[in-house]
Amino acid sequence: MIVLNIFKPKAVFINAIKAYEPYLPAIISFIGAIGSAISTYFATTTLSLIFGFLAGFGALWAVHRQVISSHENRKLTDKIMQLQSKALDYLTGGASFCYASPVFFLKAKEGFIWTFIHSGDVPLSEVSVRICDLDFDKKGLTREQASKTYNLDTLFPGRCHSYNFGDLSHEMGNYNLFFVAKNGGWTQEIRWIWLSNTNFVVANRVFQDGRPITEPLLYKISENFPQILSPTDAWPSLAKANT
Repeated sequence: MIVLNIFKPKAVFINAIKAYEPYLPAIISFIGAIGSAISTYFATTTLSLIFGFLAGFGALWAVHRQVISSHENRKLTDKIMQLQSKALDYLTGGASFCYASPVFFLKAKEGFIWTFIHSGDVPLSEVSVRICDLDFDKKGLTREQASKTYNLDTLFPGRCHSYNFGDLSHEMGNYNLFFVAKNGGWTQEIRWIWLSNTNFVVANRVFQDGRPITEPLLYKISENFPQILSPTDAWPSLAKANT
């Protein structure tokens, strides 16, 4: 290739420019400094000014390239950090969480199973839930019998996950659910009341463990929910609130 390029001076020049392009500002500054020194020595004012301007131009170009390079490096660093953060979110679950909702049988008051709804952008892994029935005494259960733990494994964004466990249905439901996953823990309070054989209303609140209860991840209460629930305190069983 070198032999062939001897007969192509234009190509040789272009290749040289490309090869030494990163050093051009320094080369220009060097030439300007040397020329300015020689011109000063020979007392040639015009040439001294020209070479001085050339040296200044080379220095300014070098600074400009350094600023652009620093900016691009900063953008690249920020991009790498974003990718690292996203990868970490996929490993831990990020800010995602899930919550439960009852799915009632055809004859609604005969029973239901739980379905779990994912909320967030990345999957949740190693998820487990402890479901506590607050009306255990009214159902003739001990506190231990009314508290059951299930492994949900991995939950994916945009999906509902149903499991073959639930409970008999009653006029009202009063449950607290305690979730644990790789990204931490959170608590769900869910209360519902049947207004008729085909209509029920729900109050639902989810809050992160260690965060104020007044900053919930999820807060939904049906418009015609018949009881007032405190936004700042733990919700009691609706059955006990009525006694």
